Amino acid sequence: MLFLPDSFLPILSGFRPVFSSASFDNFQVLVAGFLHALGRGRVSDALRAAGSFAEKHYCAYYRFFSRARWSSTTP
Repeated sequence: MLFLPDSFLPILSGFRPVFSSASFDNFQVLVAGFLHALGRGRVSDALRAAGSFAEKHYCAYYRFFSRARWSSTTP
């Protein structure tokens, strides 16, 4: 798992049902990166802070906000 406190993991996993598997993976990296990023909270700052956990090309994380599959209603 990512570099998040154990107490944060149940909160994060509560979002799992609303994302596709691939989108949830990207979501985890972005959340962890934003929590550790210094600066203004840009995607590039989050990816830099996520370091090696951001394994995909940076475009995949930018696309998360424009094309990710998710639903606000759980199945």
